[in-house]
Amino acid sequence: MGRGTSRRSFIKKKFFIKKNNAGDSTQKLSNLSKLGLWHYLFMAITNPQVGNSHPKIIQDLEMSGHEVGLHGGSNHGEWQNESHSWSKQKFLDEVAPALQSLTKYLGKKPTGFSSPGWKGSIQLHGILESLGFAYVADAHGGDLKNITCAQNASTLWQVPTNIIGEPGGVAYLENLRALGMDDKGILKDFTSRLNGEPFSVIYDHPCYAGIKELPMLKEMIALVRSKGFKIVTLNTLAKTPNLQIAS
Repeated sequence: MGRGTSRRSFIKKKFFIKKNNAGDSTQKLSNLSKLGLWHYLFMAITNPQVGNSHPKIIQDLEMSGHEVGLHGGSNHGEWQNESHSWSKQKFLDEVAPALQSLTKYLGKKPTGFSSPGWKGSIQLHGILESLGFAYVADAHGGDLKNITCAQNASTLWQVPTNIIGEPGGVAYLENLRALGMDDKGILKDFTSRLNGEPFSVIYDHPCYAGIKELPMLKEMIALVRSKGFKIVTLNTLAKTPNLQIAS
């Protein structure tokens, strides 16, 4: 609900934090290639608020039957780069105002939460539970096949994302395109990841997958339905008893 990036946090990460890329060979597309020149410059220069700048889109999503969840707090970049050192109070100060804004636009409280850059924490789980969230989606990996009770919580479920660009956790289609894969190759890879799975959660960006990759996204949805999958919201998935493991 806040700004997409933090210039201060970006500079700190770029010049003052020691990089450790060992074991992370994930490829992804540049922001310029995903957004196009005009939108990239607009984002870089103005750094607008994201959700708070587009309440009509949020309301249209809700009216269309989509589930709208909360993604972080007041600043995506700061959360991603610095939340590992935050106190419980800092997490609360980040989440509470963002939750209030989204609730105002939706007309109800969201039930789902995900952290920018997958940077969740055990401290965060207790806060999310106290604020009435039903699930958090901060776990990712192709080997995750169950919905588990989040650590430091008793009623908050952790819904894993298991179709993703690994090992760095980038968007699925973005990763495959960056690797040079064509449409046929993507559908073949997607089919192999669906086979034999009780459920699948795929991660991608709405701006990229929903605009530039819309024809491919439609083919993927048709493929999912042809294999007998039912497409549901994450809230519905989180409440499915036979997929839950309490501990």
